[in-house]
Amino acid sequence: MDKPIVSVIVLTYKKFDYFKECIDSILTQTYSRIELMISDDGSENFDQDLIEGYINDHKKSNIVNVQIIHHPNLGTVKNYNQAIKASQGKYIVNLAIDDCFYDGFAVSNIAEFFEETKAMIVTAYREVYDEKFEKKIERLPYRKYVKTLRTNKKIYRILCKGNFFSGACTYYSKAFFEQYGLFHESYILLEDYPKYLQATRMGCPIGFLEKTTLKYRMGGISTSGNMHPILQKDYETAIEREILPYPKETGWFMHRYSTYDYLGMQGKQSILTKFRYVDVLIYKIAEALKNRMIRKVVGSL
Repeated sequence: MDKPIVSVIVLTYKKFDYFKECIDSILTQTYSRIELMISDDGSENFDQDLIEGYINDHKKSNIVNVQIIHHPNLGTVKNYNQAIKASQGKYIVNLAIDDCFYDGFAVSNIAEFFEETKAMIVTAYREVYDEKFEKKIERLPYRKYVKTLRTNKKIYRILCKGNFFSGACTYYSKAFFEQYGLFHESYILLEDYPKYLQATRMGCPIGFLEKTTLKYRMGGISTSGNMHPILQKDYETAIEREILPYPKETGWFMHRYSTYDYLGMQGKQSILTKFRYVDVLIYKIAEALKNRMIRKVVGSL
């Protein structure tokens, strides 16, 4: 009873092909006080009796509470916020229904890191696999980003170029939401990136857990080849709200970089625009070549 409750929140919407693998990875955790929450966002095929029965048949004494929530379709952000408000844990650990914890010690490692460091937000390594969990593709984040997370220097400015750590393996204390607010509900599908921008701009450090906590399955809405138009709009809104109004915090060049990306999202990258932002274009080409070389080296290891 001396350890805090950790709320493991599984957000679901329509896809239940791998739910047993996901739930099994929670039920085999060694941590002593886990609240297991399933929050479904209005799926027509949500079988609450099946999921509840499976959990009850396989859970152990360390699952101190189970909540299964099914409500009308709200979108990812509101669904997550509703689950956070209903949760009883000191720490929030999210897990997508098609992903799995890396091993049985993942929740223990996360909770211990929170307790030792007093961090309010923590991210970790994830192993990326193909859709069938048969082939390991890579380990993320890359070394250059890990160095940034270790030092907590210029994280906001680097995030302005894009999200380099994943919401799938980023965890929160309840104190984080008390200080910085819940995920902003002007977004529908994108909860993590705008919140990272807001919090790091306001000086919130990101704790980095030097362990792998997640087996991440490719094929979700954010990893498919064509970005969902609602998600695309959410990214536009994130730039509008959390980057463009803050030129002092972003710095001169990064503000130009973000403005150029924003114009592209709106279909306004004319030849004249490209000429005006030629420094950004050169930087992007150099960065793409560098990243390609990194992937090549990593792939050969």
